[in-house]
Amino acid sequence: MTRLDPQVSRRFTKVVPSDLQHGGDEDNLLNLISAYCAKAGIELGVADDLPARLITASRRRFGRAIETTVNAIECALWDGAKTLATDHFAEAWSMQEGCEPHANVFYAADWLSIPLDQGAEQYEAARMKRLLKKLEKV
Repeated sequence: MTRLDPQVSRRFTKVVPSDLQHGGDEDNLLNLISAYCAKAGIELGVADDLPARLITASRRRFGRAIETTVNAIECALWDGAKTLATDHFAEAWSMQEGCEPHANVFYAADWLSIPLDQGAEQYEAARMKRLLKKLEKV
């Protein structure tokens, strides 16, 4: 709703973070996940490649990575787990994406080859066009 309200658009600047990058954002993402775990009162016990898998699963979007992390922590808490594990990310992502286990970025051995959002390029191009059009009006 706030995105549609002209008063909000006029009064606030929208922040669009840059895409997450493999080889550059894994450590920061892992630190963020660790901080979230500390707030939730659970330990962090994920595989070393989890941040890279999370970047891929989130389509390099920071907000999606946070959403998946929060959902994974919620899965861990619902399970009564004392440690956040890669399986919790797989469960959270599976519920969100509705994918089969072999197509789950957190389970698959060849996770980089899993086609995500096959129609995403057209959607992303249209989204960027709308965003640029809005920025021109400001």
